[in-house]
Amino acid sequence: MTKIYLVRHCEALGNVMRIFQGTTDLDISPLGEKQLPFLEKRFENEKFDRVFSSPLIRTQKTAKAIIGKKDLPLQVNKGLIEIHGGIV
Repeated sequence: MTKIYLVRHCEALGNVMRIFQGTTDLDISPLGEKQLPFLEKRFENEKFDRVFSSPLIRTQKTAKAIIGKKDLPLQVNKGLIEIHGGIV
């Protein structure tokens, strides 16, 4: 059986500033940094064949936490990037 986990990124700076981030490559917030170890713990016993992320830093940091200590490459895919909301 195939399982697919869809995980939204940890809290990002845009969430804190209450702005639409879209393709703006904002990092995760201090709270987001604290969330990463909990995410790693949650998925430490899950087996993955692949982990995908958009090229945005907030999504890659989140995906790397999900991978944790597993010997598994992160597959960055531009097709997963958020929508572009126009000029900010």
